[in-house]
Amino acid sequence: MNNIKGELKKADEDYGKYGLTKNKTYDWEDGQRLNPDNFQAGEYEWWYTDGHLANGYFFVAAFHFEFNAKGEPECFITFNLANEEGVVLDLILPVNFDNITAKKEYCDVNFNGHYIHSLDGLNKFEVFIDASQIEGNYGLHLEFEKQVPTFKPGSAHWDADGKYFAWLCTAPSASITGTMTINGQQETVQGSGYHDHNWGNCPMSDILGDWLWSRAEVDGITVVTSSVRFNEQCGGKETKFAYLAKGDNILINAIEDDVICLEGIKIPQPDTGKKTSSDCIYIVEGEEGSNYIRFQGQKAVASFPFGENKNWRTWYTRFVSKTILDLNINGEVIKATAPSTLEVMDFFGEKK
Repeated sequence: MNNIKGELKKADEDYGKYGLTKNKTYDWEDGQRLNPDNFQAGEYEWWYTDGHLANGYFFVAAFHFEFNAKGEPECFITFNLANEEGVVLDLILPVNFDNITAKKEYCDVNFNGHYIHSLDGLNKFEVFIDASQIEGNYGLHLEFEKQVPTFKPGSAHWDADGKYFAWLCTAPSASITGTMTINGQQETVQGSGYHDHNWGNCPMSDILGDWLWSRAEVDGITVVTSSVRFNEQCGGKETKFAYLAKGDNILINAIEDDVICLEGIKIPQPDTGKKTSSDCIYIVEGEEGSNYIRFQGQKAVASFPFGENKNWRTWYTRFVSKTILDLNINGEVIKATAPSTLEVMDFFGEKK
């Protein structure tokens, strides 16, 4: 019988275990969390950004460290561009480990001239993807300014007997200004963005089965939701959160048993054909009634493998989706819709 218990750590004593302070977040939490003097096999870390731009484009740019079973580095950038007509670019760009730098004190990561770094603690960031290094000349040079408080559920560590996955939602919502380059043509852009930071000490498939994650900006309300499920070997527990904020005002900050996550329509994963969730509803009970947050996946704009073993391949799928809010907060009924992002990570996805 398996006695390993995977859970989102949120007890008072958990914060000290990870060097954290309850209800506080520091600049170094967005710096490099892996030990650069002693990288271990199976460790990984990445800094993720995305954004919806007023010119109709949606982008993802993320900077990844990974260390394989031999402890060898496998580093890369994921860069995805899509618009209403579909995927424009879906690129995984390998980067030599010797051409990477990262600071521990705050976010400052450089992958051979592509970078994300802090301009002001956890409040402002610069993201640069060098179009001259990408065939077809696609790139970004953007400034992110955080609009709502940084968020982490509990200690933000999903732990199973010392093996963990960690996540910091540094900028749940940010205003974006800057330029993007499409087919060598540069244009000024603005929009709404997002930045988070992920790291762990083992392959995610060692402890996790799958996750749903979504974010949106709906009538000035920032929405970030997720359901992370441990695999059967680690007890199979589902952990959930829903975070909604408007400016400095946090409307909903609910985790675990305070959140219900229901999955709706499943559609074939574009590469494997396996039925994949593209529709989910989060329900949070409040003092003035039920609050419903629904993400309806509209179109897959990215799909790629994220590791494999002899039986399974992990598949990451990202959908452009529609968010539907039906809220009862502070005496106000809020009903609104907006475009959004829904992603599915399936650690036991079928092989192609």
